[in-house]
Parts: sequence; structure tokens; C-alpha cells
Amino acid sequence: MKPTLKSLLIITLIIFPAISYCQKTTHYFTVQAINLTENNSGKKITVSKGRPITLTLPDKVDGGFRFDSVKYDTTVLRLEKHTQRPPDDKNRMGSPGHDLWQFTAIKKGKTVLKITVSRPWAGGGTITIFSSKILVK
Repeated sequence: MKPTLKSLLIITLIIFPAISYCQKTTHYFTVQAINLTENNSGKKITVSKGRPITLTLPDKVDGGFRFDSVKYDTTVLRLEKHTQRPPDDKNRMGSPGHDLWQFTAIKKGKTVLKITVSRPWAGGGTITIFSSKILVK
């Protein structure tokens, strides 16, 4: 059976749009991040390997507190980025900004993700702001 020009045209009109649709839609299947806040402190968080985790905490600089180093197992989580955002309402005195940490779960295992603040000028006094057990499956 010899393919005719008409049958080749029909096949082309069906296959090429389907292929181009698949290529356009595949990038929409990205892994959504797990968003954590101070409300998640003290909870056990289970994530799958490769999943991003974001942690957003208010920056209490008005009391003189500064964030200390983040404590976690670097073989289980990887810190991708740490950013500081100014207060949302710049006209309101004393309104806190926010710090945002972006992690990726890189290996199966468990770790405690702990963030503390202190007043370096006051000679000590560390306060735990966030502490949760992270289980990567």
C-alpha cells in the first residue's frame, strides 16, 4: 500500500500538534515546595527526596535579636538560598521583616532543622525560634 499525499498530510496534522503540545506542557510538572512557618515548629515534617522546602520566619530585629547559624544535617538537606525581606508595611514602625530559607531534601534520612536567635551585644541569651524534625523518604 502506497501512502498518498492526502494520508501523509492527515498524519502530519495529527502527530505534530500532539508532539508540540507535549513539549509545551512537560515543564508544568515541577515539584512544589513545602512551605514552613513558625507554626510548624515542634512538628515532624515528612518530605520526599528532591523536594524543596521553604521556611519563612519573622525577623525580630526590633528587639535586637539576630538569627544565628541554621543547624541541620547537611547530608540530608542542602541550603539553596537565604534571603531577607524588609517589612511589608514600611509605614508601620516596628513591623518585622522576614527571613526566607530555601532547602532541598537531597538524601533519605532524618535531621532536626533548628534556628535560634540571640542578642550578640547582650552577652548571650539564645532563643530557639524554630525546631522541627525533618524526615526525608
